[in-house]
Amino acid sequence: AQPLLQLSFEGWQRAVHAHQSWPALWRRETMRSIGRSTTLAALLSGMLSEVLYRLCDDRRAPLLISALVALVAAGLTVSTADAPLVKNEPLCGGDAESGLGRFFEFPRDTSGGRSVRGAVVTAGAAIVDASAAIALVAWAPTISKADPDAPFGFVFSLTMASAVAGTQVFGAVAASSKRFEHLAAACCATGGLAFAFLATQPAGLGAALAPFLAFQLALGAAKPCLAALRGKHVAPDQRDVAARAQAACATIASVVGALLYAGHAPLVFAACALACALASSPLMRLTA
Repeated sequence: AQPLLQLSFEGWQRAVHAHQSWPALWRRETMRSIGRSTTLAALLSGMLSEVLYRLCDDRRAPLLISALVALVAAGLTVSTADAPLVKNEPLCGGDAESGLGRFFEFPRDTSGGRSVRGAVVTAGAAIVDASAAIALVAWAPTISKADPDAPFGFVFSLTMASAVAGTQVFGAVAASSKRFEHLAAACCATGGLAFAFLATQPAGLGAALAPFLAFQLALGAAKPCLAALRGKHVAPDQRDVAARAQAACATIASVVGALLYAGHAPLVFAACALACALASSPLMRLTA
């Protein structure tokens, strides 16, 4: 449901911008505002859920509050989602996700290797998305095994804060060298190291939490970085196809990993580590 909701929301946002004839650069401001709002909501929700649990001494209390918030959000969406249909161009997929790449000036690859470079970026993005889904499934059981009474709400807020720090790293690179290939490779390498450490089944809350924070830091930088690389290396008429292929591969890998995780957690972590490591080198070579 989450990927479908995300793509639907991005399509809705783009339809509103197109209908109002707003400048293309306004989409970047909209995306930034959405990012700040969702980050703040994630940080506050983690802390609030932990406070509710401590007050009620019942893990179901945060879930009930979450269900109430979801119902309110659904009601607001139904009552306000009246954006018109825009038929001139697709509303989801590559363009929505690669929009960030339009806000940077790149020398275009006019050689015959652009399709290969696009495939490398798409594969790297799929690996990052699948690894993020596995981390989402695995963080709570891993933390619970290390410390059954861990403050899960605060841990969640810490992971969100790490992701925000990662976006700041991307912003610093975007403002200076714009060598996004190097940053994407470093993010994949960091993710590989984090999963490799998790595959050793670390004991203790700190040892179990540190690799997840490192991965979230890398993820926060990798997502906008790979979107920018998609704008650079994937031809405009291929971005929707590339985005759909990325989503399909990431979904299949994440579902298989989630199903195997319960009985083969070290194996799943090792597979994620290997995939991230394999993605790092080709991304680095994109600058060649």
